[in-house]
Amino acid sequence: MPDVDQNSHYEFLIQQAIEGDKEAFGRLYESTASQIFDYLYIRLGDSQQSEDMTEVVFLRAWDNMPELRKKRTGFSFAHGFTASLTIC
Repeated sequence: MPDVDQNSHYEFLIQQAIEGDKEAFGRLYESTASQIFDYLYIRLGDSQQSEDMTEVVFLRAWDNMPELRKKRTGFSFAHGFTASLTIC
């Protein structure tokens, strides 16, 4: 079961990142990059490829921040990054 406080923290950081806060986006990266990497490693089975794709996920997320500014509603951290995983 997800930690409500952690989810609230993520949502706060996401909102700050949507508003252009690079430090908030950096904190999201620091908090979640290992989880994204682990997921990709399970899917891909290759450490270097998983590391590269983790970077791609975050680059795509950052590049899509302007679009998220328009939507502002219904965006969750997990769903947003899952949508960015169009690699396989």
